[in-house]
Amino acid sequence: AQKRAEFESKREQELRFVDTQEKEAAKLATKRAELELKLKQKEATTLINKMEAEDEVKLPFRRRTRLAGIERARKAAALKKSAEAAAAPKATGAQEAAPAELEVEKAAAKRDAARKVDLTKLEADKAAAEAAGSAALRNPAKEAEPSKSAEEAAAEEAKRKYLEKKQQHRRQKKKPDISF
Repeated sequence: AQKRAEFESKREQELRFVDTQEKEAAKLATKRAELELKLKQKEATTLINKMEAEDEVKLPFRRRTRLAGIERARKAAALKKSAEAAAAPKATGAQEAAPAELEVEKAAAKRDAARKVDLTKLEADKAAAEAAGSAALRNPAKEAEPSKSAEEAAAEEAKRKYLEKKQQHRRQKKKPDISF
């Protein structure tokens, strides 16, 4: 009976030891998986950052700085608009503005995607304008409100004139000189 009890106690100790080993192995496996996932995420972000940096380097310096300025202005306008919306919330207006803001964000995403594919800036802005126009058609109450400040309108006008001038210059360069 005593040998039997010793045998049972040894067996229980071995089972507990195996259980603790299995638990530790499971902990190590989950920790390893987490670390591998973090490493893959870090590699992916560094790869994305590297690709974006290469894309930016390919652009001429003036265009990079101009695009960065436009992006900063767009973010500032979005922050200003969100601050104004937070200052004066409207029960029905907020419900109507949410889909329109979603459409504007979609238009911005569409414009950014078009720029990534390296379409001309004019085509990208045209696609964004079409998307914003369709949003205005879906929500005429949003169109009735002044959507742009005077500064934004002036910046858009200046950008449009710049692009027209650039396109005109390109057309003139492409025309062959056939005068004799």
